[in-house]
Amino acid sequence: MLLAFRGQCGFRVYIPSKPAKYGIKIQALVDAKSFYTFNLEVYVGKQPTGLYAVSNQAFNVVERLVQPISQSNRNLTFDNWFTSHELMLHLLTNHRLTSTGTVRKNKRCIPNALLKTGKEPRSSLFCFQKDVTLVSYAPKKK
Repeated sequence: MLLAFRGQCGFRVYIPSKPAKYGIKIQALVDAKSFYTFNLEVYVGKQPTGLYAVSNQAFNVVERLVQPISQSNRNLTFDNWFTSHELMLHLLTNHRLTSTGTVRKNKRCIPNALLKTGKEPRSSLFCFQKDVTLVSYAPKKK
């Protein structure tokens, strides 16, 4: 989420697609039913090298955020910036967490059969692999 903020701050971000274009970016782990915040992390940009530097890669951010609910058999839902095949398998095997997310078309883990255009509108194509299911949904012609 983007917390609207126009003041002077070294880690203020600009996201043109948001209603409040300037602010502080916060990545949070929130319960969908009760809106309880389990964990959150303020995005402060590129970290200087040193003892307290942390990675801002999606895999590492999720790894830090899920610590309070690890081994709880819950389901996570996240957007396409966080979603990857490696992360989904890691959450399932190491944290006993299932996950759901949208996937960008340019990910290497997507089979070519799912990327074909021209499918019937409102149709779905499923791919199964042991503990992973991938669905391609065509909302409209292209």
